[in-house]
Order: sequence, then C-alpha cells, then structure tokens
Amino acid sequence: KASILGSIVLTFSVMAACAPAPEPRDTQASNTTSTATASRTSTIQPRSTKSPAPDTNDAPSDDKLPCPPQSGQLLGEIDALESQVAQLRGRRPSAPVEITVLSDSQARERVTAAFVQQYSLNDAENNQLLYNLLGLLDDEDDLMGLYKDLLLEQVAGYFDFAENEMVLICSEEFGGVQRMTYVHEYSYALLHQAFDLERFQELEDVLCAETYDRCLALRALVDGDAARIQEQWMRTYASEEDYKEVLAFFSSFDMPVYESAPEFIQEELIFPSTYGLGFISKFYLKDGWAAVDSVYEDPPVSSEQILHPERYPKDRPVSIEIPDISEILADEWREVDRGSLGEWRTLAVLQQQLPRDIADVAAEGWGGDTYLLLMNEKSENSALILLTLWDTMRDAHEFTAGFIEFGIQQYGMPTVKSVSEATWELDDQAVGFVRVSNQTLWVVAPDSASLELLMEWIPFPARWSK
Repeated sequence: KASILGSIVLTFSVMAACAPAPEPRDTQASNTTSTATASRTSTIQPRSTKSPAPDTNDAPSDDKLPCPPQSGQLLGEIDALESQVAQLRGRRPSAPVEITVLSDSQARERVTAAFVQQYSLNDAENNQLLYNLLGLLDDEDDLMGLYKDLLLEQVAGYFDFAENEMVLICSEEFGGVQRMTYVHEYSYALLHQAFDLERFQELEDVLCAETYDRCLALRALVDGDAARIQEQWMRTYASEEDYKEVLAFFSSFDMPVYESAPEFIQEELIFPSTYGLGFISKFYLKDGWAAVDSVYEDPPVSSEQILHPERYPKDRPVSIEIPDISEILADEWREVDRGSLGEWRTLAVLQQQLPRDIADVAAEGWGGDTYLLLMNEKSENSALILLTLWDTMRDAHEFTAGFIEFGIQQYGMPTVKSVSEATWELDDQAVGFVRVSNQTLWVVAPDSASLELLMEWIPFPARWSK
C-alpha cells in the first residue's frame, strides 16, 4: 500500500533535493572520506541504448516524432556524469547501466502501468478511508485519482529498479536540469549495485502490506543518499550555466496538481528526500560515506529514526498486540485493514490543527502503534482504532495534552473532558480518547453506541513486545 511513493517520487525527489539557491561550488567536496576510490575515466563502456518504438498513429505531433539519435557527444556527457557520481560517492559501478530513451507518452504509459501494478484499488480504498477518519483528507478527495494525476503531472528521467535501466525522456536538450536529474537518478543505480537494493524491494513487498512506516524509512535512506550526492554534484561539478538553467527552471516550475493537493499529500511525496537528506547528513558529517555505508547493513526501521537520527539504531518500535476483534463482535464489524501510523503520520495528523512546534512536542516519544480499520457490514459505516505506546509517562502526557487540543480544533468542545480522556459526540461521528499509563487509545466511530461498543471490547492497555 505504501509502495506507491516509489513511483510518484520520480520528479519530487529531485525537486525536494534541489535547493532554491545552490551554494557556491566546493572543489573540496569530492575529497571527503569514502569506502572506495572510483576511476575518473568512464567505467560503463560499451554503452547500450534503446530508443522508443515508432508510433503507428498517423497523426503527427511533437510527442510522436522520432527521437534524435543519441550522439557520441551525449553519451560521452553521460559517461562523465556517471564517473562524477562514482567519484563523489566513492563507489565503483560493478556493471554498465542500460539507457532506454522513451517519448513523453511512452514514459507516462510505463509509469502508469507500474503504478497500477503496485497500488491496487483495494489499497487505495483502505488508505482513503484511513486518511478520511484521521482528518488528513476530506470525503470528496479521490486518493487514487490524485495519485494518478500527480504521477503524470511531471514525468522526469528516472532509474527503473525493476528493469535495472536508466530511462531518458526524448528531448533535443541535455542541459543543466537534465544533467542534475541524471545525476540524482543514476545515484539510485549506483546504490542499487553497491547495496543490493533488491533486498529492500523484497522487504517492501512484505513490509508495505504490514507497516507503511518501515517502508517510508527504507525509502528515506536511499532517497536521502541520492539527494546528498546531487547536492555535492551541484557544488563540485555543475557549471555556471548549469546553475543558471536550474534556477531558471525552478523559478518558473509549475505543478498545479501538486500545489492544489492536500498538505499531507505534498509532505508525503517529499518526505523521503527532505528528511532522508537530514538523516544521511547526520552520519556523513560525522565520518563520511563510510558511516553512511554502515547504515545499509542495519537500515532504519521507522520514520521516528529518520526524524531523529540520534535514535538510530537502538530505539526500535514495539509491537502492540491487538486481536481481530471482528471475531468477538460477530457479524457486526469486520476488520478491513491494520498497520502502523508511525511518528511521522502521527505528527501529520496533529499538524492539521496544531502549530508545528506544539505538534512536534506531542508526537515525539512515540514508541509504537497499531491501528485497525473496521467496516460495519450492515450499515456500511466505518471505524478507526489507534492504540499507541509512548516511551515515557511524560511523552504520553504531552501527547494527551496535544491531542485533546487537536480534538477541540477538529471536532469542537468535548462532551466529556479530563486530563486523561475526552469524548466528542457529533451528528455523524463519535470520537473517544483515553490515556492509561503510557498508552493512549483513539477511537473514531459512526455513533455513540458503536463508540461505546468498540472501546469496551478493545483490550486496553494492550500487551506489547520488542
């Protein structure tokens, strides 16, 4: 369900990693600590390229005209970029990476096909329901349609992990923006070879179905690494003309779908690169690329570790045991999904109604959580149960205070309120919140009777394990 980010971030990872005003060139950046020494000469000959198949539609358009042949000069530029990336990262490529050149429409078709394969309608419906109940999306928002529109708004060149190839968009130009994008995406290819990222993909196939948060952490590790390389390339190798073209591009960069998307979706798309860059930089600035390389041996397991690199690797989320209560509730309620929000999505929920500094304090100290999405087969109503364990009693108290203030802004004044619990009764929703020791329980139900039933049957405080 979370692997959708891997498809959509094709453009956003580059956008998020690019500073509005690049710093002056740093000729010493390439002399930092590394785990290997890469040759300055090209290491990827012979170069293999594929061009788009001819379009059989007779109607002429720019998108259907043949791509210009890939000149020796262009391939030489690409070889040089790849050598520069290898130099900066201190990693020698183990094999050449094939280049495939696609027209804009062919690239869109290919990306769309990958999206559909990764992200099922059932995944979209469950995520839509979850985000509606959390207050991150409105009822009228169409998550599946929004992701598709975002995916196709800007299709940049990218590294295709499944096919192990670089995909270029057919163009007459290979200027500063194209070079910067190629550097960013080739970084993935180099990391893929160096650290066997296929094992990450295998992990994601399992983990994304169970814990979005761990998948988000894995993606932030890789995207942050690529963002750091891109940042170094801009300081070290980019020409003055590259700077001008990149700045001109971003000054007029227009993405109306992204800009009109809910704030949570915007943040979700750029989280892996923006926060991943901060995570990677924490280790890089301490002991160079050698320190970063060691992280791949024991990758981060939560967004908490990405947000707070000092918590890596020891602070690992607990597993909270919640039985399938649909068996207890007979045919009234059916469990349709369960997973973990993680600290970042918990923070995102609070930020809908609270200032960032207050939300930060409330969300920090997250120790682990489990959510359940339930559907009432008779009424077709839905419900959400979120049980969270906090590191300390103080963390639990801070979240409780923050959540009750969030609830007042989100739902209005509660019908029941104390320092450790609150209840809201609305026309079409009933909400309950309670803290016991260092655990909190949040239940969103369609009515008061359902809320009472669910809060009675959920085992709370819950059992948990490391």
